[in-house]
Amino acid sequence: SSGIMGSRLYPALVDDGWEVVGISRGKGVSQGGPGRDGKSEVHGEFVDKTCDFADPASMDSGIFEGCTHVLHLAAQGSPAAGFEDILRSNIISTYHAYEAAKRAGVKRFVLASTNHVQHGDSMEVGGGPGSIDQSRLGGKLMKLSDPGTPDSYYAASKLYNEDLGKLYSKVWKSFELVSLRIGWVLYDDPTELKGTKFERYLRAMFLSRRDCIGFCKAALLAPIPPEDGGYLCAYALSNNAERVFDLEESVSKLGYKPLDAAEDFDWGKSESKGESKEK
Repeated sequence: SSGIMGSRLYPALVDDGWEVVGISRGKGVSQGGPGRDGKSEVHGEFVDKTCDFADPASMDSGIFEGCTHVLHLAAQGSPAAGFEDILRSNIISTYHAYEAAKRAGVKRFVLASTNHVQHGDSMEVGGGPGSIDQSRLGGKLMKLSDPGTPDSYYAASKLYNEDLGKLYSKVWKSFELVSLRIGWVLYDDPTELKGTKFERYLRAMFLSRRDCIGFCKAALLAPIPPEDGGYLCAYALSNNAERVFDLEESVSKLGYKPLDAAEDFDWGKSESKGESKEK
C-alpha cells in the first residue's frame, strides 16, 4: 500500500467510503522508473499492517480476516529483475495471498497484472520491455483473448498468477478474481520522458492517475456475468492514440471508460525532465 499504486488508491478509496487496511512489507521499497528514484515513491503513511507474503514464517495467516475485497499490488515490478527475485516476490507471495484470501472468505480479489504479459508481441526486437515496435502503432489492436507473450520473467510471473487465480475463482470458487493488465502509471505528466528511449512505449502504455483509480474502483465492484465463472480480465490504460491494446471489451466489462490520454499533454515543450536523450 506504500508504493506507486497503493499511495494513489488508498486515499481515493477512503474518500469513497471504503474501510481500507494498507499492507506492506515495511521495507520502504519501490521500483521507481527512468528519472525517478524509487525511494521518492514510498509513502509509509498508507501502511496499517506489515506482512511479507513471500515468507510463511513471518506471515500472519489471518492477515485478511474481516476483509471482503483484496487489491493485491505487491510485487517486484521491474521487467529487468532476475528469476529468483521474481519467484519469491511475485509467484510465492501471490500464492500465499490467494491462500490467505481463501481462508478469510474474501469475496473478490483484484490482481494487479501488467501490460507486459502480451508486450512480447509489441516490443521492438532487441529493444527490451521498455521499447515499442513502431510498426505496430496504428495497426490491429491486441485483444484480451490473444495469447500471452511475456516480455520478461516479471511478465511471465504475472501471466502465471492470472492462471493460478483462475484455479481459485473459476474452479474452486474460493472468490471472484479480476486481473487488471495495467499500463505505466508512474508519471502524472508523461512528457517527463519526452526524447528518451522510453517515450514511445510510454505514449502507448500511459495510465493516468485518474484512470488508474477509475479502473481499480471498477474492478472492485463491476459485476461478473455467471457465464464467466467468477473470473474477469481487463486492460487498464488510458485512451492513448498509440496504444496497442483494444480497450473496447475492458470498458464493457468494467463499466469504466478512460478519461485521459497521453496526447492530452504538451509534447511540444522544449525541455523534458526525464533522463538524457537516447536514440
